[in-house]
Amino acid sequence: MEISVASRVSGRRANDISDSIENAIRDGRLTPGSKLPTVRALAEELAVSPSTVSSAYRYLRQRGVISTHGRGGTRVHQRPPIKAREDTPVPADVRDLTRTREDDDILPALSEVLHDVADRLPGSDAPRLAERLTKEFEADGIEAPLVTAMGSPREALDRVLESHLLPGDKVAMEDPGSAEIADVLLLNGLEPVALGMDERGVLPGDLAAALPRIAACVLTPRGQDPTGAVMDLERASEIRTVLRTEPSTLVIEWDPLGPVAGVPYEPLTDPGRSRWAVVRSYEALLGSRLGIAALGADPVTMARVEGRVERLGSTLPGLLRRVVDELLGHPSAAQRLNLSTRTQASRRIALLAELRARGIQARGQAGPFVWVPTPDPAATVRGMLGRGWLISGVEAVVPEHESGVRISAARLDPRTSRNLADDLLEVLAA
Repeated sequence: MEISVASRVSGRRANDISDSIENAIRDGRLTPGSKLPTVRALAEELAVSPSTVSSAYRYLRQRGVISTHGRGGTRVHQRPPIKAREDTPVPADVRDLTRTREDDDILPALSEVLHDVADRLPGSDAPRLAERLTKEFEADGIEAPLVTAMGSPREALDRVLESHLLPGDKVAMEDPGSAEIADVLLLNGLEPVALGMDERGVLPGDLAAALPRIAACVLTPRGQDPTGAVMDLERASEIRTVLRTEPSTLVIEWDPLGPVAGVPYEPLTDPGRSRWAVVRSYEALLGSRLGIAALGADPVTMARVEGRVERLGSTLPGLLRRVVDELLGHPSAAQRLNLSTRTQASRRIALLAELRARGIQARGQAGPFVWVPTPDPAATVRGMLGRGWLISGVEAVVPEHESGVRISAARLDPRTSRNLADDLLEVLAA
């Protein structure tokens, strides 16, 4: 529903108008997804020039506060980079199925390693952790001459993008796509270019059409968020062939599930490509508090990233590096990895079976992700919330692309999967 302009937006200059909209978001009068008036309508209401309103909208759009959706108009971004005055907590009687890691009882026990880490203070284990991550890359066929650890996958992606691109540059990403990737692009003032996809990942034809007009692309070989798509050998080979036509484009491989994906990794970057990076997340294995990222890249990219880290600092302090290194190298690490991988896969498969048994179209090939296509994700999310389930709705940028809801099966047991499937069937039929 379009907002009441008179009560929520004011100002005579572009910066006053943009400040007014931002204040309304911060205090909750405007919520994510709220539709804004057209430039002409707001200009008439405020008795200002359309160019003044256009400038205000352009500034907010560049900062990722608002976004344009073609015939859907201009709306407050679903995840604007503005801290609202109060966050709405998840009610105690609602099951949160937006999280992508399993129960705490199968996550690493920090007490097993903290004593050993404390005994070795002071010192640095950065080289040892980098060596460990490099070996994992090599095992997956990723030829990375340099690998380092970053505080989070978002930090790694941000550092790579800012080392090569300028605000206004175009970056291709999957649609429906990861909110994390979209957030980083918006915060850097980059323009997303939507690529269609299927259960095997991004469509080669869409990528080929976009390459001549983009500066970079972010592609997910496995465990794509939100759909759980996985590239097989054939699709990965097709993508590599397409990428060879534009050797100067920055290619970033995004591996959101990392070691717990449970499926092989198919690299997309040919050896010798001039500008590339691989961002591998460990959040699904270690949890968000220890969810580092491994960053592998070409020498120029890595030098720029590490140069900025030296000057501006990183969210990964030395002590945390040691803890992560100990966890990954602990005698129980392989057992924890196998347990996490098997648990996420079994819960995903069980939920898929329950949904399909009820005639609900659903898919997901890696980690905990289950994707259910629906033309109105927001309505589905609301309906499920009313039944005690919090799930993620994802509206495709391009109307012809598939919208839907993402359900994380990471915390579901067989009984709750059955209950969820029953409730979802009712919501979709309403």
